[in-house]
Amino acid sequence: MRDKENKMSEQVIPAEERIKTAHVSKHGLYPHEILALDYAPRIYADDTDPDSFQGFWWYQYGVKDVPAILASLLERGFLQVENLQRAMENTTVADIKKVLSDRGLKTGGKKAELMQRLTENVPHEELNAQFTRRKYQLTEHGQEALDAEEYVHFIHNQRSIEDLDIWSLNRLVYSEPKMSYRDKIWKYLNERSVKHSIEGQYSLYRNCRYSMASFLMQEGKLKNALGMLAEVAFYDFVAYQDYELPPGLIGDIAYCKEELEYSDEEFRTALLELINGLFVPKQKFTPTEGVNRIIKEAKDYIKNNPDQFVKEDDEEEAESLINNAQENDDAVIMSNPAEKAVLDALKQDLLAFLAERQPIPQKDFVAAWRESQPYSRIGDTKGVCIFLDDVFRSLVDEGKIRREKTGRAFTLFVNQGG
Repeated sequence: MRDKENKMSEQVIPAEERIKTAHVSKHGLYPHEILALDYAPRIYADDTDPDSFQGFWWYQYGVKDVPAILASLLERGFLQVENLQRAMENTTVADIKKVLSDRGLKTGGKKAELMQRLTENVPHEELNAQFTRRKYQLTEHGQEALDAEEYVHFIHNQRSIEDLDIWSLNRLVYSEPKMSYRDKIWKYLNERSVKHSIEGQYSLYRNCRYSMASFLMQEGKLKNALGMLAEVAFYDFVAYQDYELPPGLIGDIAYCKEELEYSDEEFRTALLELINGLFVPKQKFTPTEGVNRIIKEAKDYIKNNPDQFVKEDDEEEAESLINNAQENDDAVIMSNPAEKAVLDALKQDLLAFLAERQPIPQKDFVAAWRESQPYSRIGDTKGVCIFLDDVFRSLVDEGKIRREKTGRAFTLFVNQGG
């Protein structure tokens, strides 16, 4: 295992070498520094051990010493260390109550009340000594620098778009002609797909077209996305004629069908139009046979995953039922297991839990949360999801997290300073 890690490490190009061919932003920052800005609000200023940071910093981007980069960003005015107020806000209610209890003070009330009680009754110096762990915080200058290089956050959070990463996309973004980073990515993918097709590299072509379909789904261009997804399925049938389509692919196809509100016949007609004319060597099925397989597997997927295809109107109706049940103190669907103070603590715990795992699909987060938190086992996973959805909405309203729709599900992120 150690030999394998050493071999991988030898293949890494250090950031110090990469910046020689990279473009610096108008704020004077390179891509890895922008990424450090993105992560900074989730990092404690006293985390100075380079080996404690995620492996991707080195293996993907050639960054060996993240704390040194953060210290440089701090010195140059892009970051600051949060003040006592923010440190207390980022502390759990349970920890604040312990400080109050140790000093013989009341521990009842909302988090804001608990914090006010502390500041009114405990000297500032003592509080500073008590809440010593401080995270980094973006300055206004740092936020401007991060917002100006949005492509860094985007490409880092993609599973795979060909061979693009923060370094290669940096070179694309700053090359001529000038256009948005999304247009640059689309142009790049088009060129790559043509190259793979000309060279007869069907597996590479297939993967590139899937990346393009996912890209279109993010932009809500579902008809065009469905065309590329059908094309990907076509190549999968050729390569794996005796196997079902990958769940992710068939799920994306099913999602497009449902969102476009195609009837079964409209879906069949659309797929036939999309697949007709496609051909690769060793094809052993007709377009109609291919369409029939897609339709069957899409129907099975929708049947087996009904929660992924709830319409917004149905979600609003479900939310209304939950709200009415809570107003009437009725235990329909899911009863609230906590008073407001405990709910505040839950929100803080959720934020901390999410910060360690983001970005993550909400459904995966709920499953991970239910596994690790004993008091969250207030029903099956679907029940927990219903209960936590209100908490997520509250955190979104407070600006602490955001939910981005990617494909069929929401992906969760912690906002800067959240």
